[in-house]
Amino acid sequence: EVPCVIDILEVHNNTPPINEGVDLGFSVDIEGDRLVAGAPVEGLAWLGAAYVFQRQNNQWVQEARLIESDPSWKDSLGRSVAISGDRVIAGAPHPIIDDNNFGEAWVFRKVGGEWIEEASLIPSISRLRDFFGVSVAIQDEVAVVWAFLADPSGRGRTFVFLWNGT
Repeated sequence: EVPCVIDILEVHNNTPPINEGVDLGFSVDIEGDRLVAGAPVEGLAWLGAAYVFQRQNNQWVQEARLIESDPSWKDSLGRSVAISGDRVIAGAPHPIIDDNNFGEAWVFRKVGGEWIEEASLIPSISRLRDFFGVSVAIQDEVAVVWAFLADPSGRGRTFVFLWNGT
């Protein structure tokens, strides 16, 4: 037997996206009654965002809109997203850092009812336009980020980050 669609996420909230063409749901992940959805083309400058929803009384209610503390043009935060417990990771494969195009991944954590920015992850080895953050995963104390052009030969690299308690 094949599962069927039992719910459609419709976003109706007091903080709508900046423009009508927002691509909410470009990337998604779910754990239990919490869902995260990326919107990498949100806003006129494509800064992007990740939205966290909590299932309450058979409805998905927006819990948070996660954005970077220092966004730059065409970051595309939310191109990839993942959730584990009270942590969300969101990839931003297109940020401009020091006039170069290197990706980042941002980790957010729910602490005391508030979602805060916990870390900005950058690769230990990077190349111009490596698209670090195009794919992300997180579980417990481990975050994984992929950059599909990180290797000088044009192949991708996977970067694993472990929390050290800080």
